Amino acid sequence: MGVEPIAGQRPVAVIIGAGLVAALLTAGLVATDALTGAPGLLRRVSGDETDIETLAAALFTRHVLAFELTAALLTVAVLGAVALTRRRVEPLPDPEPDSFAVPPAAPPGADADEDAEPDPAGEVSA
Repeated sequence: MGVEPIAGQRPVAVIIGAGLVAALLTAGLVATDALTGAPGLLRRVSGDETDIETLAAALFTRHVLAFELTAALLTVAVLGAVALTRRRVEPLPDPEPDSFAVPPAAPPGADADEDAEPDPAGEVSA
């Protein structure tokens, strides 16, 4: 996993990813009304504040406790996910313990006399 199949692949992927994120944010914030007919988030819809300013005022004044509790919960979830993925994995036990071992079976008639002749049913008679 440490060897990249194409040299320089990671930096190019980061640049392309950052460009796509920037394009999506620009389209979502500025050009929403042209794409969907809805007003953009940076546009002043009512009063002197934009929608983002109104949302920020609500989150950081009236709903600050719920906002902080959600942030703490998400932080604990991320830490738990990291702890679960980084734990040491013990090797699995042998799937077939000795108690499940089947002794080798002898073919039919293996312990019969060699001089005996088999009967038509396939059984050996002495």
